[in-house]
Amino acid sequence: MTRITVHIGHYGSGKTELSLNLMRDLLKQGEKAMLVDLDIVNPYFRSGEHKEALERLGGKVIRPNYEGTNVDVPSLPPDVSRAFIEKDTKVVLDVGGDPSGAKALGRYHQDIEDDDYVVKCVVNTARPFTKTSEDIVEMVRNLESSSKLKVDMLVNNTNVARETTAEMLVESQPIVEKAAEILGIKVGQIGAINETIEKLPKEFYEKYKEIIVPIELYMRKDWMD
Repeated sequence: MTRITVHIGHYGSGKTELSLNLMRDLLKQGEKAMLVDLDIVNPYFRSGEHKEALERLGGKVIRPNYEGTNVDVPSLPPDVSRAFIEKDTKVVLDVGGDPSGAKALGRYHQDIEDDDYVVKCVVNTARPFTKTSEDIVEMVRNLESSSKLKVDMLVNNTNVARETTAEMLVESQPIVEKAAEILGIKVGQIGAINETIEKLPKEFYEKYKEIIVPIELYMRKDWMD
């Protein structure tokens, strides 16, 4: 696994869930791991909200200044530089969900490019701005321009939380694959909760089982169910 994993994508793609899941997996494996919440745009559903829980597991969490307060000022702490200094630590970057948010990542593009990294663009075709292959391609190119980093793979994380059906995931895969083909990259992962994975058609599961990643919904609020 690369040392730095960047999760980028539109609002509602599920990149924060994937970031939290990856962090917990790394910590369970005994890795030194750090989560950097670079979302300075969206005040809701931030991975930094799980700072205390992850630190109890032995992880490190760096989040925007003023997160969790009533102060709405987009600001990142100097501690972000630790992600690029502590070479014995695996780093997960959870990046803001639009081109403006991706600019925060662009501030560190040289540090990232000088390291061992992968940029994963998380896609949810159930969201209004990434319903088609063309939408996905446009999103990726906009995010690449803002972040100054090239996306290495797409992650098909099509979902409507616990209401996600297996059919929805199956139908979304050709859309995401077409976008990946246009971009000249691959679909490197398919994210889904266990309830959805268990209902996938056998043929689909067998074809993609090497890249299917089970995820827990840590960001799902109780009042949403």
